[in-house]
Amino acid sequence: MTGDLTNDPVVVAAIDQLSSPQSTAEPDLAAFFLGPKAENQDLFADLVQEAVQAASFYRRDFHPEDPAAITGMIRNRPGYLESVDRLRARYSELLAYLGAYTTPYYSMRYLGHMLWDTTLPSMLGYFATMLHNPNNVTVQASTVTTFLELQVGWELCAMAGFRFGDNAPWGHITADGSIANIEAAWSARELKHLPLAVKAALTKQGGEYAPLADKVKVRSGDDEVILTKLDPWRLLNIRMEDALGLPAQLAELSGGKTPAVWKSLDEFSLNAIGWRDFYANLVGDGVGAPVLIGPSSMHYSWPKAMAVVGAGASQVWPVYVDADARIDLDLLEQKLERAVELRQPVMLAVAVMGTTEEGAVDPLRDVLDLRGKFRDKGLEFNVHADAAWGGYFCAAIRRDFELPRIIDGSCTPTAVGADEPGTYLSRYTVRQLEAIADADSVTIDPHKMGYIPYPAGALCYQDGRMPNLVTFGASVIGSDVTDISIGQHGLEGSKPGASPAAVWLSHAVLPPSVSGYGKLIRHVMYNTKLLYLRMRHLTGDHFRTTVLAREPAAEPDAIAALATKAAAVEGGIRFAESITNEQEDVLREVGPDMNMVDYVFNFKWADGTWNTDLDALNEFNVAVYDKFHVKEGKVEEGRVVAFGERGDDYPLIISQTELAVADYGETLLDDFLRRIEIAMPSGDVAIKVNRSVVMDPWDLEMAHPDGGSYLDMLMTVLATTVDELAEERGKS
Repeated sequence: MTGDLTNDPVVVAAIDQLSSPQSTAEPDLAAFFLGPKAENQDLFADLVQEAVQAASFYRRDFHPEDPAAITGMIRNRPGYLESVDRLRARYSELLAYLGAYTTPYYSMRYLGHMLWDTTLPSMLGYFATMLHNPNNVTVQASTVTTFLELQVGWELCAMAGFRFGDNAPWGHITADGSIANIEAAWSARELKHLPLAVKAALTKQGGEYAPLADKVKVRSGDDEVILTKLDPWRLLNIRMEDALGLPAQLAELSGGKTPAVWKSLDEFSLNAIGWRDFYANLVGDGVGAPVLIGPSSMHYSWPKAMAVVGAGASQVWPVYVDADARIDLDLLEQKLERAVELRQPVMLAVAVMGTTEEGAVDPLRDVLDLRGKFRDKGLEFNVHADAAWGGYFCAAIRRDFELPRIIDGSCTPTAVGADEPGTYLSRYTVRQLEAIADADSVTIDPHKMGYIPYPAGALCYQDGRMPNLVTFGASVIGSDVTDISIGQHGLEGSKPGASPAAVWLSHAVLPPSVSGYGKLIRHVMYNTKLLYLRMRHLTGDHFRTTVLAREPAAEPDAIAALATKAAAVEGGIRFAESITNEQEDVLREVGPDMNMVDYVFNFKWADGTWNTDLDALNEFNVAVYDKFHVKEGKVEEGRVVAFGERGDDYPLIISQTELAVADYGETLLDDFLRRIEIAMPSGDVAIKVNRSVVMDPWDLEMAHPDGGSYLDMLMTVLATTVDELAEERGKS
């Protein structure tokens, strides 16, 4: 493979172009997006046309002696001409629908859900590859994009901090984070039960491995013991690296090859046998059903995952969160103690690195420390970092690295450049992102903070042997090199090769480290801090605002001074340029863990007193949200009645969520309501919370024709509308 590629004149020409003298200037983000006003339209159009031409040349150059199927005579037939007219008409109709009713996700006024514009290179990579329509189910149907996907997987592992060496990490692109999470639960299920499957293979009378029954050893606690001597509970609590090493140990003892051993163990696996017979025959009484533990704020894909793998959604043990919307470590420890007491194996512990509703980052480092503590109690479990949202934030702290591009046949990155530069992530958040390097697996969605077109989720394993646990194939998609056909691993079969190509090209020009995506993340977090500080003190004659993210206990005066300065900076001076180094350190610590600002508005009654009724608070915030979100369309009696309202009818777009005691526990809501100055009611309490996801890297402090900065304009629009609604509400 390597020789063919390096001698191919087309590839060599491309590499020569890359190797030609390059500017040492830092990447300019303005070159990597179409822009809120399509400022890069000409560049994008030229490159799209180049892709169309390249695909067309490719078709014409493949056996040019073959005749054309669509001749000039055919193109002049009445039916052909009418069909083209029909295509143009329907295409125009589609463009009209999109132009009239698509939400303007790309706009600086869009502060709604977890999506935004996509990078130019990712759109170009997707478009150019889509013209060839490769299927990454097998290398035979994706002779280029399979290797791009392998490359992207290694890059995401490196960005996450996974270590390369023996049993190097491995990752792949999935349809989305839900699929990645389901696969993570599935592989964790098989890992948890692998030692029992190996014991079954060793103790099968007349079986291939029966002569090795007293030779295969495994670590249990601090001891190395004969595997067949261990009871089911101890076998269910074997460390990942030891369990994954069993097939290689069998191969060494039997004189076979490790891939063949993995395949021979299939018949003993939970995959093959199923829950009922596996537990009846190999586990027995005295051991409860396996559970998955994670914060109550975790994504709904986790109970879905437990349902899909057959463990049951009821076997998810949610842990309520603290006042910062992060998993409560004391409650987590209680759940783990319960698992030991009830002898229920923990299949997986999940820490969320950027929750869907609040952007909160769980204390992953402490979760990993807790695992170490419970190892001494005989409880072992894998830790998964659900960084579907927050994975790309690792780029802000990951020093630049070079990872050989496909043809060099290596997946080992070489670190270059300096350590972490200045960033607007808090020290707490940085510490938790650093801890991802010690997690066993991680979900990262390029189609979220990677700014990649859908579908592009990803799952990365710390240990590259994990995919063996979830491998199914067929001779038609097989390969002599078992590591190549990615589609044999995991849940999916057919999937677009265009998705990994999109990620690959975006990474190629905007590296997933400090000088590329890290720079993008820093701009986004700066804007988040600005919005947070402005929202913190956004008031009117009839309303006031309370933000969900709590302020650090230290330096309240310094934080208040920052908020005042953020609202007062004028004359085209950027806020960051007007503050001291000490104030910049404070800025780093304030606001949410990531780029979501959650807030509620309260109002005054006509007599001048502040509202203290939760129902009235919720009704008011729903009314505010109604002014700032695009109304959905309708379907009635099997037909589309309307697409909904036009996005350009709204001066600002936000989203809204609900925080309920049933989902989060009392701590978070009690603290939030106390700061809103509403007493915590009893019963089924829920708060309607407005939410702004900040993905915009552009300069919110640029001058606006309406006066002041762009952010000033947004705050004025919001404040004016909310104040009018508050005055009206106060009189009712």
